Amino acid sequence: MAKNAARRDERARTIGQDGHALLTAAFDPAAPGWLRQVPAVETLRRVWVQQFYLAVEGVQWRTAEHGIPLSSIFLSSPYDIDAHLGRKRTTKWIGYKAHLTETCDEGKPHLITHVQTMAAPVADAEATTPAHTALRDKGLLPAMHLVDTGYLDAELLVATRRDFGIDLAGPARADERWQAREGKGFAAADFNVDWEQKKAAGPKIHMGGPGSGCWKNRPSFHSGPIFSFEVVRGPTRWASLVGFRGGNPGGVAGAYLM
Repeated sequence: MAKNAARRDERARTIGQDGHALLTAAFDPAAPGWLRQVPAVETLRRVWVQQFYLAVEGVQWRTAEHGIPLSSIFLSSPYDIDAHLGRKRTTKWIGYKAHLTETCDEGKPHLITHVQTMAAPVADAEATTPAHTALRDKGLLPAMHLVDTGYLDAELLVATRRDFGIDLAGPARADERWQAREGKGFAAADFNVDWEQKKAAGPKIHMGGPGSGCWKNRPSFHSGPIFSFEVVRGPTRWASLVGFRGGNPGGVAGAYLM
């Protein structure tokens, strides 16, 4: 494609018009029916829907302003319609991600026990449970599974222990909420919540004190109940500090002042 924006747009419109003319001919009622069943024709149709749109001026090149599909459904290559754009920090690629599981017992050889391939845009955490299922089927489940941050979250920590009897271990995600970033208020790390016993430990927490309201389960737009209690920090009393995603033992997903 030309580096000059105007020439690039003109070239793109020409390509779009040529492809649209071909699709119009292929889908003409007078054209043979089998022609529309050719995989390459269907791929061309999908690519042209994603890359171009029809306007009064004719076929136009689709930009972000007109709506670009998500990478999980965007056809990045006409040669492999299952290959999609992936991104890992500053690295980008079109294709897939391979997830490998290997043994790491001290004093023993490291052996690869499972390999799974997933589409590039799929989050790493989506590979955790399928890997455990496959390892269980092969009789190779470990007692502890050491993973990177992307492969675990609070729900996976609980579900993996419950469903597979595995201790999932790895670095947790950093708290990016404003309390943690700015050092103001109370961050999630300031609290230890026992969801089963409905108790919380943290900086000068008063459970059941005057005006604290104790533990309250109230509907929220998050995926669990809200608990509220009274907190004292320095000379100031801050009330109704809440945490979300009840049911994840051993932690609090987020905390903020109402």
